[in-house]
Amino acid sequence: MARNSELFRVVDPRSRPPATIQRSMAPRLDSLKGKTVYVVDINWPYTHQFTEELHGIFSEKFPDTRFVLSDKSGSYFADDPKLWAEIKENADAMILGVGQ
Repeated sequence: MARNSELFRVVDPRSRPPATIQRSMAPRLDSLKGKTVYVVDINWPYTHQFTEELHGIFSEKFPDTRFVLSDKSGSYFADDPKLWAEIKENADAMILGVGQ
């Protein structure tokens, strides 16, 4: 007599995502006036034109703010400690452009 010894895992199809905690990565600036903001392109395919356009729009809309367009070195997966150190030293804020 053969015995069926297969095990099955049952998954609840209602799936409940885990609770999340919302928090800011950095304190929000009170104003952009007189500040320096880096606009960083991470080299995701086809994002450079968008990042350049974003830099131009912000520069025009906020003339009292200095916007610095910067490209992260390497691929979008690679770290760029030199750029992060530059931003930490010179910037009040950063906009990081990501793909998709």
